[in-house]
Amino acid sequence: MESIEKSNGVNKPHIATFFSTKGGGGKTTNAVTLAALLGELGYKVLAIDADLQASLTKFMLVDGANAPTGVSQLLQRAANGGALMASDVYASKFTGVDILPSNLNEESQQWMRTQPLSAVLFKSALDGEASKAYDFIIIDSQGSKGEIQRSAALAADSILSPIVPDMLNFGELFAGTIPQIAQLNMLSKYAPSCVPGRLKVFINRNEKTSMAEEVVKSLESLLPTVEGVDLLSARINKSTAFGNAIAAGISINKGDKRIGAKPTRQSIALIEELFPWVDTSSIDSIELVSGDANE
Repeated sequence: MESIEKSNGVNKPHIATFFSTKGGGGKTTNAVTLAALLGELGYKVLAIDADLQASLTKFMLVDGANAPTGVSQLLQRAANGGALMASDVYASKFTGVDILPSNLNEESQQWMRTQPLSAVLFKSALDGEASKAYDFIIIDSQGSKGEIQRSAALAADSILSPIVPDMLNFGELFAGTIPQIAQLNMLSKYAPSCVPGRLKVFINRNEKTSMAEEVVKSLESLLPTVEGVDLLSARINKSTAFGNAIAAGISINKGDKRIGAKPTRQSIALIEELFPWVDTSSIDSIELVSGDANE
């Protein structure tokens, strides 16, 4: 396994934030899937739940685990000059993956609005020795606008935005998600140390319908003209295999091979495009069986 230090020349984790101003696009499902696969590949991963709904926490935290602290305490500590500590994180259900659970609420958003440096709190919180124990930090943010979401995006080396190919999600991408990232890029002009990563959009829950095909064609035509945005070639098809694996607390490659072969390959292709230094060869080769739901 090639380490982050060897590939990037720095001893720091790669931070990837799932970001969208609309919920329901598959941020949490893909965050769990990628974190679990990276853990299977031998990398040390920290998953952070920055969503008030705490879905990632529900999916990943070991059943019955006592987690008295979470993201709220981390952000408050960062506001006072502190950073992530090893005692903040908990073991997850997935090999090689720890989790910082969400205990956020509307009061947390209100508190963030009062902080003069709210935009950089996540970045500051993850710039410490405890973070260096990880190869990857994957942040799942809420599908709406807010200071917590902006701070999570600004901390990222890569901002990941899955989009379901329909008109509602297409409109929100251009009216909400892309303008929000553009605002962060404007902020970086006044604070050069706060440059957000590029926005990387990928098709999620893809289906062979005329609507999906039209939306994908439009994205392929329009996104290359938008500064700071990449449309990834990797695509994730609609499949029950993702939800089944998450519910079972296992990585997608260890799920039901009758429906999980192609989803596994698609998720591996996404990892390879997002993180080209990652060696994915240790994932078991899976034969695509006849009758795969995604064929």
